[in-house]
Parts: sequence; structure tokens; C-alpha cells
Amino acid sequence: MAIANTGTSTSQVIEKKSEPANDALATWQYFFAYSVLILSIGCLVFVGILVADRKKGLPIGDGGNSDLFKIPRTIGDAKRIGSLILDYKKDYYYSVFGAYFASYILLQSFCIPGSIVLSILAGYLFPAPFALLTICTCSTLGASTFYILISNRKQTLLNLISWGSDRKLDRFNSFINDKLREHKSSLFFIVFILRATPIFPNWTINLCSPLINLPLKPFVLGTFTGVAPLSIIHVWTGSILNDLSNDQSLFNWQSAALTSLVAVSVGLLLYIRKFVKV
Repeated sequence: MAIANTGTSTSQVIEKKSEPANDALATWQYFFAYSVLILSIGCLVFVGILVADRKKGLPIGDGGNSDLFKIPRTIGDAKRIGSLILDYKKDYYYSVFGAYFASYILLQSFCIPGSIVLSILAGYLFPAPFALLTICTCSTLGASTFYILISNRKQTLLNLISWGSDRKLDRFNSFINDKLREHKSSLFFIVFILRATPIFPNWTINLCSPLINLPLKPFVLGTFTGVAPLSIIHVWTGSILNDLSNDQSLFNWQSAALTSLVAVSVGLLLYIRKFVKV
């Protein structure tokens, strides 16, 4: 009788181990993702109509306003764009903020480069605490939208990666599920470190997370808090934008190293706290 019970429990353990680490997303989550995309695109279209209509919306001055449509590569480019947007913000605050908010979400949702520029402009256009909150919110909404959209096509992408080999795919899923169960209590910590240290591009984290069945909750919380350290430096750079050299690059290795040091320090504190009870 004891042997039979042992066999039953063993089979239950095997079945439990083969279960995926993350269940399918709920319908409301897909609805939320598509709603964020539709509202963001709609907001940009609305602001674009206002820009096109000089009498009813944002005035387009003669001359240098073509810089608005230029991708900034230096501090001088960011200064020119920031000064133009700052003039618009005085009379059209909500239109500027809506365009900024929607643009940031769409850049993150489709993994388009340019979020660093928008983060610096946030520090130039808005108060520092509000700018930091806006960046963290937009980054989280955009990354979560991309996560949900990829989850909807996850199986197709995995089949492409495995070249249609079910054996490789099953082996990969089994390995990932084991690792997720092993580090279940540390998933938030892992996402936070990946976001805070500028080692891996954000698009790789956004793409790989749904493919490995990383749960959405630690992904969202880790993203919201993880983008804050680097964003603080971007906001600070934007707040002193006028004092910087025009030919200076937007990317600064010193800032990246400082952010990495801060992130690693916070990570070590969290890791130590996990094992040392005060």
C-alpha cells in the first residue's frame, strides 16, 4: 500500500514539474494592451492635427522649427528641440504632455530607439519628481504592452527559434520552467538589476521575458523600479541642459558607470537583506 502511494505521489510531482511556469494572460490584459496602443496613437494624431492647424493649435514658427523632426545626437540638438517644445508648453501644456506621454509609450511598445532623448527632455520640460514618475510610468506601460503583444505570438516565435524542432522546444521549456521555479522569489530582483544596469538593451529584456514565461507581475514591478536609477541621471542631465557643451554626446560613459554602481549596490543590499534578518 505504501509503495502504491509513493508511486502516485511521484507521478504527481512529475506532472507538476512539467506544468508551465506562467499561465495564459487574461482577456482583459490583451484588451488593456491594445487600448494603450490605440489611445497613444490617437493622442499623437490629435496633437498632429492641432500642429497642422496653426490657428487652432500649436503655432509653427518660420525658420528653425524643422529641428523638431530631427533625431538629436548631441546636446546641442537636444537644446534646440527642448527650447522649441518649451515655448509650445507655455500655451499648450496638455498637448505637449500628451504628445510626450504617447510618444514615449509607443517607442517602448515597439522597441524603437529614442527613449534616452525623451528622458532628458522630461528633465528639461518638467519638474524633476514629476519627470521621473512620468518616465517610469511610460516605460512600464510600453514594456508591458510589448510583453502582452509578444505573449500572443509566443509559440510562433519559439517555433522559429527552434527551427520547428519539438524536441528542442520541449527541452528549452523544461529548462526555463525549472529555473523560474528555482528563482521564483527573486524574479523581481532579477528584473530590477537587468533594468537598472545598462548592460542589456531594454528591447532584449522586453522580448525575452514573455518567451521564457516570466510572470507579468515581477516584470511590471521590476521595470517600474528598475528604470528609475538611470532615469534620475537623465532627468538631472535635462535639468542642467543649458549648462552643457553643445558638441557633447547624449550618451555618457561616466553616467552609465555611476548608474551601474548604484544598481549593483542596491542589488547587493537586497540580496544581503534576503539572508540576514535584522
